[in-house]
Amino acid sequence: MGTHQQGHFRRSLYGDLTGLDKRQADGFFSILSGVPQRVIAHLPSRLITRIMSGTIVSMIVDHPQFIHLMIEDPRLARPIFLSHVHASCSVVGRMDLFEGIHQVSQTVDGPWLVGGDFNVIAHDGERTGVSTRDRGKTDFCDMMMECGLTDAGFSGSPYTWHNKRVWKRLDRVLMSYEAASFF
Repeated sequence: MGTHQQGHFRRSLYGDLTGLDKRQADGFFSILSGVPQRVIAHLPSRLITRIMSGTIVSMIVDHPQFIHLMIEDPRLARPIFLSHVHASCSVVGRMDLFEGIHQVSQTVDGPWLVGGDFNVIAHDGERTGVSTRDRGKTDFCDMMMECGLTDAGFSGSPYTWHNKRVWKRLDRVLMSYEAASFF
């Protein structure tokens, strides 16, 4: 059994809200009252500071391996889309995830962030330690390309999981090309 490391995009919610005063933070929590805590913990800090009164958060898809949200705000020209992922550990299970994300990609019309635990590396440089075969990385990269998603990058340790012999980057944030220019 491995453990996850704290990465840049897996900050505590408190850390994300430290720049807000109490009124702003309370407003943020009231807006997201219907959104699961597991989703809130992955929101980027720049987005959190934009979410205040007048914002509507709607759950569009509740898939066994991801939740897809739409965020509408009167100050934004168009909605922002967020998908929070917790992928299956099996290659076959992840295929269902990738198909679900692909279906969502056909409906997204605006900036889109997809983040969480994908349980797969994108290339061999995202793994160190005992040489193991990582199945499913081609399917993952194909899904990214087909959905118009690119890796948002990271700061800190390049590895988000380890079992004391092998270290891997399994957690990440992907973004649509439109989101790259928005954030």
